[in-house]
Amino acid sequence: MIIFPHLQKVRDVCKNNTPSLDMLSFLSLVLADITPKMVARNQALKEFLLDFLVVFCNCIPHNIHDEIFYICEVVIHLTKKYLQPIHLEKILMSLVDKYTMRSKAYK
Repeated sequence: MIIFPHLQKVRDVCKNNTPSLDMLSFLSLVLADITPKMVARNQALKEFLLDFLVVFCNCIPHNIHDEIFYICEVVIHLTKKYLQPIHLEKILMSLVDKYTMRSKAYK
């Protein structure tokens, strides 16, 4: 995938910061072109998305943009067959965080 290095940069940003609206828009466009079949056939993509999900979930409570929930939903959809307990825990903890629950989109 040509876009893979850019996705890795986004993941690296998300490790220390919450993604901007532009970054969320970029993710929305890129992830729209990825299908579950592509994930099933590409081990590197599968591993990246699972790692990205863990990192991304840490950003959810601290992000002010509602688009973050859509991106999370898309990544979950792409990786749902491969989720492990650590992924489910991260997803749940990010959604029940006191700051996430104040979001308009969450309600």
